[in-house]
Amino acid sequence: EMAGIRIDGRRPQDIRRLCHNFISMNSDGGLYLEQGLNKVLVQIHGPQEARKKSSIEQSNDKCNAVCRLLQAPFSGTEWKKRRIGDKRIVEMENTLNQIVNEIIILDNYPRSDIVIVITVLETDGSLLCCIVNAISLALMEAGICMVEMMVACSVGFVRGPELCLDLNRMESSSGGAFMPVVMKSRSEEVLFLQLDSRLSVKDLRSALEVATIGCKKVKKYLEEAIRERNAATLTNSNNQMMI
Repeated sequence: EMAGIRIDGRRPQDIRRLCHNFISMNSDGGLYLEQGLNKVLVQIHGPQEARKKSSIEQSNDKCNAVCRLLQAPFSGTEWKKRRIGDKRIVEMENTLNQIVNEIIILDNYPRSDIVIVITVLETDGSLLCCIVNAISLALMEAGICMVEMMVACSVGFVRGPELCLDLNRMESSSGGAFMPVVMKSRSEEVLFLQLDSRLSVKDLRSALEVATIGCKKVKKYLEEAIRERNAATLTNSNNQMMI
């Protein structure tokens, strides 16, 4: 890109604009999040009594956290209705289940279920990272105990040797290495990493360092969002008590 500016006007280590709105209708905690042109809605149901005995037995009396991914037909570049059991959706659900069960303190909710419903309204690259960030904020809104807040950001090479953060659809499909990274916000322990291209050890180390920078930027946004939410809730509670 000319003068180090990417196709959408960002510099290499800029993440896309984040925008959110807390929604609690018909759920214990919900969130609408935009990350660039990605638009997702997350609803948390639970903790609630486990419906199936088998889920209790399999989890050894621990909580069973499950993610359900719904993708709107108009969310991509083409109108496409996703069938039940669609390979891409199943793969992403399995990945999200793995991440969520790693971050939630399951022992705090024995013999119960937490269902996380994700509705994808629009996609524009790095979708998994956007969903993870939305789930993280929605879990905090619902009061679900986590080991740490989780944050996610993608990193990759876009037409050059310089690493870029938070790749959009055009950048992630340009042929260069693309790597979504999910990590714990405080310890920076990597929860999930996916890399389909070959990278040298040096480049991989550099990519992780840059991804950590992106995750810190996301962390700052999520912390401010939940802090403002808690302050607003506390103010409303005080006003109701005075009335």
